[in-house]
Amino acid sequence: MRIVAMICWSLIMFTFIINSNLLTLLEEGNINLNITEQPQFAFFEIYQLRADVVIRKVGHLFMFAMWLLFIYIGVKRLKVAVWITLSLALVTEILQPYFTRDGRLLDVLFNSAGVLLMAFLIHVYLVAIGNVKGER
Repeated sequence: MRIVAMICWSLIMFTFIINSNLLTLLEEGNINLNITEQPQFAFFEIYQLRADVVIRKVGHLFMFAMWLLFIYIGVKRLKVAVWITLSLALVTEILQPYFTRDGRLLDVLFNSAGVLLMAFLIHVYLVAIGNVKGER
């Protein structure tokens, strides 16, 4: 069951990652898949953190935090789960321009912040229950 949960959350995440229009997905449930052979890379461009952008970035943080949690539940090793999820944080931003989305280094940082926050919370929980299995 834990592997199924990990796979289901990963499918949800990839749906968000490859979808060209997030609002249409959330409001109408329509998946817009636009693939381009000539992506416009803006990996190192900086954007302004307006209120609506901050809300989306908090969403990035939350979604990747949950992705780590589900991967951890699936693999049962925190370090492995962290490395997998941090890798996904980078790879997803590199892939997004191929689906007419922006892939940005700042988004990798927000994604990674969510991963590291959840890793910290999981570690604190494991220490609290005395269930740390030599993963230091």
